[in-house]
Amino acid sequence: MNLVIFASDNKGLSSLNSVINEASSQNLNLFAMVCHDTQLKYPVQNRDSYEVLTNCKNTNPTFSQTLGVTLPFKPDWLLIQRERWEPESSVILEFKKNFNSRIGLIEPNAQILNNVETILETYSKNRYTEYIDVFFDHSEHTKNQRKVSGFSGNSVVVGNPKYDINLKVEDSIINSIKSYYKVDPTKKQVLLF
Repeated sequence: MNLVIFASDNKGLSSLNSVINEASSQNLNLFAMVCHDTQLKYPVQNRDSYEVLTNCKNTNPTFSQTLGVTLPFKPDWLLIQRERWEPESSVILEFKKNFNSRIGLIEPNAQILNNVETILETYSKNRYTEYIDVFFDHSEHTKNQRKVSGFSGNSVVVGNPKYDINLKVEDSIINSIKSYYKVDPTKKQVLLF
């Protein structure tokens, strides 16, 4: 499989780091174009702000207008972190229309509540469901809440794919924190600050 991963700023990259690591360990043909800046950067105009990570040679070189680079292969998949903002929305359209790639969105936001703002966000997100093949969600609850608010995309629950920091914390410390904050011991993930 030929996989392209794109992030136009550090926030996007933070949601995709673990995906890049996992794809690399799975021996997939990988081309990742990522920006470490906190300000969003357009790739064609700011090529020097981007780092390219790849594990393959140019087997079937394909030029991407929106990325402004030659990809080492024709992409089967594009993974991104946002869909409704530039430059990602133009990248999605190019990959879908010109390369016939499948598009996967790593969803960084969990939908917990439904309100007017959520319904408007869902309406906006639904405009991209014809281009994005899979929306990767955090949990069944999130997936169900999206449906309740009118989301019409194909959602797959994958858990929380963000493991940017390898925390080495002793079990006794974790247990004392759980005890202090009265955290349900059956919880699989607990976010600590």
